[in-house]
Amino acid sequence: MLRALLRRSLPTPPVLCRRVGTTAAGGGYNRETKRARVASSTSLWVSYMDVATVRKRLVSVAQEVRFQLEKDGMAPLPGIRIPQEGRVRHGFWFMSFEREALKLSAAQSLQDRAFATDCGSLSGPLHVDEGSKPNHLRLMLMLDGSHVRGVEDWMRKTFGAHGEIDSVVTPTLQCNWDPGFCFVTFAEPEHAEAALAALDGAPGCVPGCNMFVDFAELKDTARYSFSTEPASGSASAQEPSAQEPSAQGPSAQGPSAQEPR
Repeated sequence: MLRALLRRSLPTPPVLCRRVGTTAAGGGYNRETKRARVASSTSLWVSYMDVATVRKRLVSVAQEVRFQLEKDGMAPLPGIRIPQEGRVRHGFWFMSFEREALKLSAAQSLQDRAFATDCGSLSGPLHVDEGSKPNHLRLMLMLDGSHVRGVEDWMRKTFGAHGEIDSVVTPTLQCNWDPGFCFVTFAEPEHAEAALAALDGAPGCVPGCNMFVDFAELKDTARYSFSTEPASGSASAQEPSAQEPSAQGPSAQGPSAQEPR
């Protein structure tokens, strides 16, 4: 009895975990204990667009797509649901309809439909599939990736001023949506340290956003690992709850384990 009371009163020691995508049809995550995280000495994790800016871009695209449905004469219009912070960088959103007939009509109208934002900066066909809830659709704007290549060129030029760069890598998402972060790997550790000291907090390639720069984790000790392609199913692309989660650090926003973290 005393031993049980002591166990309840003592604090639970923290453990380091990683998320591992299951291979089951439903997807989802499980946890497993990890040893201490190890930082790379030459690779930098560079966040050049904060989550709020990524979310604003996604909301803007979703609203313009809904406006297309309004011009098509749909009424009532669907609601827009944006994924939680951990998935908002993946470039998909949900629309909720009052009736199944409206959902089917929207899916038929929007599937593979050519779309471009009012400013013309983002364009491509729309991809539509079933959401994880009744009368919901999941949508993505399929981009060609040219905007991401422009970011990589900017990173190579800016960070290259501090030393020789081996590679600049941006995680590849299913729809080529800009995730807002990349990995810059230097040839020498001292060059990475110099770039970190000079560029952490400096203005980035996205107007109004400053860069957050930190050493990446080695891929064999990365805390999080998950597929960048959301599978069709309720568990792999769950819709957001009413409350956004608190902000997380770099390890919660990284790509699959194929990249250095």
